Amino acid sequence: MQSSPFPTCRNFVAARLSTFIMKSAILSCIAVISFVSTAMGAPAPLGGVVFKPTFLTGYDSLTGGTGFVGQFNGSYVFVTAHHLFGTATGLEKDLTPEEARDFAAALAALAMDGRSNIVTSTHMLLIPSARAFSNRDSSKDVAAFLLPGYTGKSLAIARHVCKPGDAVYLYARPRGEDSLKIIPGKVTQNSGTGLEYVYDGGKFNFAGTSGAPVLNEAGEVVGINLGGGEYQGRQFGFANPVQSFGPLILAAIKSDAGQALVSTNAVATPPALTAPRP
Repeated sequence: MQSSPFPTCRNFVAARLSTFIMKSAILSCIAVISFVSTAMGAPAPLGGVVFKPTFLTGYDSLTGGTGFVGQFNGSYVFVTAHHLFGTATGLEKDLTPEEARDFAAALAALAMDGRSNIVTSTHMLLIPSARAFSNRDSSKDVAAFLLPGYTGKSLAIARHVCKPGDAVYLYARPRGEDSLKIIPGKVTQNSGTGLEYVYDGGKFNFAGTSGAPVLNEAGEVVGINLGGGEYQGRQFGFANPVQSFGPLILAAIKSDAGQALVSTNAVATPPALTAPRP
C-alpha cells in the first residue's frame, strides 16, 4: 500500500474518540482449538492463512493490504478490505463493487509466513453493497474471492460476536516487521457498524494491515481490520465485524451459485512471478 491505509482516519478519530477512553485491563491469553501455546503463553495461529495480495488487471498489477483464507459454510474464500480498490492504494477513485470486479481479473496472493505458498483466483465475488469505510460505518468494507478446489489451511469464522472487554488479536505483519505478529487488544465497542479495540501495548506501524483478520481467543475471525490510530499514547484499531461481513459473503456465494468457477489451489510459487513489495 501507499503511505497510509487509513484515508479517513482523522474523521474516524473525531467521531469515535470517546469510545477509546477505558481503564487498563490484564489480558488473559489461552490456547484453544487451532492455537498452540508459546513460551510466553500467547496464542499463535496456524501458518499459511494470512497473505499479501496482488490484484492482476491483465495489463498491470496492484499490491496492497492483507488478506486471509476463511471457510464459509464449506466454501473457501479469500477475504480482504474493499477500500484497497481505491485511493488507499493509489487509484484515482474508490471503485464500486462492479468496477472492482472488472478491475481485478485475477488474484495472486503470497503467504506472509512462507513464500512457497501462493493462492490464486479469477473469481471475485460480487458484493453489491461493498464500499470503503467511513467515519460512521465500517460494515460494508469487504471484498472476497472464491477458492473452489482449495486444499490449504483456513481460519474459522466466529459464530458469536465479541463484546466490550473481550480479548482480540490482530494477526498481521505491521510495516517494518519481517514476520507475522499476534497483537493483543481489548474490545471497546461492537455494533452493526463497526468493531473497535484498543491495543494492549507496543508501538507498531499498521500501514499495510487493512484486510488482516482480527481473531478471538479461539482463533476465529471476528473482524476484518480496516484502520486505526493513536490517542494519549495508546494505539487503537477498528474493523468490519463478523456479524456484518459474514452475511454479505454468504449472500454473495449463494447468488453466485451455478456459475462456472475457475479452480484454484495453494501451489508452489512460479519462478517467473515477482514477489510483491511488503
